[in-house]
Amino acid sequence: MSNTDNRNKISVSKNNKIKNKKLAISILVLSILIIGIIVGQFIINKYGKNDSTVSASEETKSPDTGKPSKKGKEKIEEKELAYKNTSIKGQDKIDSATMAKDAINGKAVQDGKKVIYLTFDDGPSTTVTPQILNILKSEDVKATFFILGKSLSSDGVTINEKPGEVLKQEYDDGHAIANHTYSHDYKYLYPNRNINITRVLEDVEKNNVLIKKVIGESFETTVVRFPGGLMSWKGQDVAIEKLKEKNIVPVDWNALNGDAESKKRKPEELLEKAISTSKNKDKVVMLMHDTYGKETTAEALTKIIQHFKSEGYEFRTLN
Repeated sequence: MSNTDNRNKISVSKNNKIKNKKLAISILVLSILIIGIIVGQFIINKYGKNDSTVSASEETKSPDTGKPSKKGKEKIEEKELAYKNTSIKGQDKIDSATMAKDAINGKAVQDGKKVIYLTFDDGPSTTVTPQILNILKSEDVKATFFILGKSLSSDGVTINEKPGEVLKQEYDDGHAIANHTYSHDYKYLYPNRNINITRVLEDVEKNNVLIKKVIGESFETTVVRFPGGLMSWKGQDVAIEKLKEKNIVPVDWNALNGDAESKKRKPEELLEKAISTSKNKDKVVMLMHDTYGKETTAEALTKIIQHFKSEGYEFRTLN
């Protein structure tokens, strides 16, 4: 074999070795790339799953750390927090009525906090209630209105236009709306001074239907005030058990301004009565009325509110 042939064989052999080496390098690089993709996907699946709800467009740089901040995740957390707060508020509403009931029964929690619930029965009226609403607004105070069905509808079906508008204003102003039965008829509801709980519940439901016609079908209240107060009648134990079954909280009062007493009192006397009956009580449920003929209640209201403000009371509502 000539020298030329030997050189050609050596050249081909070298070229083959170079090609094989390049091929091996390519295969190695490709293998590393594939392994990297697999490992990367594994890491994303394992550690990035909780943040899968966050899109790339929602990631921004934090001005303090320069690291991505997950806005989407924050939004979800905010929604969860808002839901929790709503649930807590709902529970507070139930607790406020229960706390008021305990205060009336002499079982109030002694936590040193002064709380007052301003409550108005027998409305809405087109004369007194608007005056009371104006005063409450000017004093930045919320109250609870125990609605009487007959004040809304004389036939139990058709809403009287003007009282309906007043009720809607109460609701729109942020006051609590509670139930005071439809009829307020002692003889019908409490024959022989015994609570007929079936009649009471029917009367309450009849009133609920009317209130919903004004405020909306979604309206609900768990708070009821018996005409004359639950405390005034026989058969309370049976009534209370039935009310518990329906998640209804009956709330009476432990203080009053005296505007329903036989003697017609002057505004100064109503103020004095409100102060004297709430003396030494940290939790006060104040009974007043906003029906027709109770103009002096409206006249006394500003001074009543200012008195309890000066004494450090917090104003709450019953829902």
